Amino acid sequence: MVSETSCCVVRGINVGEGAASRDNCARLRDELWFKGREWFQDKAYTMPKDEALIAELPGPTYTFTSTGKMLVESKADMKKRGMRSPDLADAFLLTFACNDRRKVERYRRPVVKRSAWAA
Repeated sequence: MVSETSCCVVRGINVGEGAASRDNCARLRDELWFKGREWFQDKAYTMPKDEALIAELPGPTYTFTSTGKMLVESKADMKKRGMRSPDLADAFLLTFACNDRRKVERYRRPVVKRSAWAA
């Protein structure tokens, strides 16, 4: 139960958009995977032991686009290699999506006005 004093902000995240704060990542998905990687490299964390999550994190490989941007392997390409979709890892990495307050506005859904005849 959420108390009256606590606040939960839920935002839709489109990981197919361009990276929010890094010019060296092709998409937001790529940026989140690399933010997660750096979080683990800093070793300043504690997290519950979750074998399924731990097994998914090293799954995707990465490459570079022709413009030099980092690109994490797609779920379709992972499937071709016989790997499962890293759903738990993706969910974990979404926790890094709103750390950059400068770009939070980009995740808000725009208000679209429609006329009555288009309904």
